Amino acid sequence: MLKKITPIIAVMSILVLFSACSSGGGLPESQRLVGPSRMNMRSGNMYMNIQEFDNALERYLEVVKENPENIEALKIIGDIFFHYAEENPSKAKEYYTDAHIYYGRAIAAYIEIKELGRFPNLKDRVDDAQLRKMACWARLFNLGQRLYSEESYDIAIQSFYDLAELAPDSTKTYIMIATIHQIQDNNEKAAEYYYRIANQDDKDIISRTNLAAYYFNMGNYAEALQWYNELIRVAPDDPENHYMKGIVLMNMELLEDALQAFEAAHRVDPEFTDAVINAGMIAYSLNDTAKTIKYYRLAHELEPEVQEWLIYLLHSLNVAEQYEELMKYGMILYELDNTSIDAVSAVYIAATQLGQTEVERRFLNILQRLGQ
Repeated sequence: MLKKITPIIAVMSILVLFSACSSGGGLPESQRLVGPSRMNMRSGNMYMNIQEFDNALERYLEVVKENPENIEALKIIGDIFFHYAEENPSKAKEYYTDAHIYYGRAIAAYIEIKELGRFPNLKDRVDDAQLRKMACWARLFNLGQRLYSEESYDIAIQSFYDLAELAPDSTKTYIMIATIHQIQDNNEKAAEYYYRIANQDDKDIISRTNLAAYYFNMGNYAEALQWYNELIRVAPDDPENHYMKGIVLMNMELLEDALQAFEAAHRVDPEFTDAVINAGMIAYSLNDTAKTIKYYRLAHELEPEVQEWLIYLLHSLNVAEQYEELMKYGMILYELDNTSIDAVSAVYIAATQLGQTEVERRFLNILQRLGQ
């Protein structure tokens, strides 16, 4: 959370006190004012004390024209523009932008000289400039968000473009730009900004999720796979990332790899039903009987009313010659649907193999009644 910004009026006396020592011998050469610049600084401070900001601004701008790295003048110019923005909502964007620029110049000038000594007075000014610069960014961002909430997308996106140019390191700004592009069905442009976010932040999930989805929807599965792998690197405990990787691999017809991805999703979330079902389906396609049995048994436990999972399970149990299990799950399916040929056949086969003649005769009769 940003610290509270001290109102500009409350700091006027501090500005004048600081100005009194700004031309002294304790500061580096770039911060010393002589001749007209010194007079303009004093005049600017005088106008500040009586709250004639326009006249003060004119004097301080003259100071930085001759002394472009003078931290005190740059900082106060930023303060004046910040004050203008607070007092003039209709021109807030323009004034906050100007304030942000001058605070940035003050900070940059301090970075150039800070190795020469501590200069505590300058550091205090720059610390406050840093806070105010952040406040400018926050207010400009909020202006863009307000336009976004009003669905003024063209104006909002231009506002965020301007903010991105002003502060190019903010991933939040790029997220808003990308989001608006998506709303406007400009997915290619949105992907461009998600790339920027991903390159700036190697742990950002939003950008990677959207890039993975973008390439998946395009049918570019190889690129989608790379981004799902990135998501798994960043968020390995999210089962959805493993699951979607499995879906991509299925579309690439890499079934063994897809099976591993679905199994990973299941390990992360044992109740992830879709991952279990897809693992069973692929295992069945690969003739991996053991895994087919494992995953369709789990699918039945998760969705006990779904007959399809029981049918696949019965077929695999029969192939594996696991007749006691075949009997058990055949009876379960029969209880769900006493007209199911799969259920009756499974129980009949199991009874035959287990030597349960009474059950065998009973279910043979049922088969005959069902026309088999």
